[in-house]
Amino acid sequence: MKTTINIFLSITTFLISILLFSSCASNELDKKEATALISKIPNEIVKGKIRINLQHDNYDQQRNLNSFNTYYGHLVNRGILTNPEFFEVRKPGEPIISRITTAFTDSAKVLLLGSDYSSYSVKCGELKFVEVVGVFQEDNSKAAEIEYKVAFIPTMFADFATMQPKYKNGITYSKKLVAKKYDDGWKLEN
Repeated sequence: MKTTINIFLSITTFLISILLFSSCASNELDKKEATALISKIPNEIVKGKIRINLQHDNYDQQRNLNSFNTYYGHLVNRGILTNPEFFEVRKPGEPIISRITTAFTDSAKVLLLGSDYSSYSVKCGELKFVEVVGVFQEDNSKAAEIEYKVAFIPTMFADFATMQPKYKNGITYSKKLVAKKYDDGWKLEN
């Protein structure tokens, strides 16, 4: 009988300690949970600007072609612009004008975000989550700062467009976000 009571008391004490421990659960955000939070964020799009005049006029066809190749030949070689097309423009009483036109390739068109005359907003790449570096949190605080690394994944425009800041392929960059603890768990703040 005494053994049964002792076992009962031991089990009761054990259950009470579990209840007390779980009700006083830690507000600490660990690296694993921080990684799960950051992983849900979509990749950040890196935008840039590029100036391209898709039409060139000159009275001398060879000079026009040389000018085009000087300014835009590398964009044709990288698959951003189509090969140029030549036209002759004739207006009564004026010399014949050589016109070169080009266009964005289909693979470049999907990266265009907008335009303003000959200035184009383009997708230069994305910042992709790599890892959580650290979680900084005051004792028993319901807020934590998460430091994490992202890698720049470039598009075909990355080398030619003006980006601020200028990201480079193969380099990781540090970023920080704040997370707060709510009744239903940790959430990232904007």
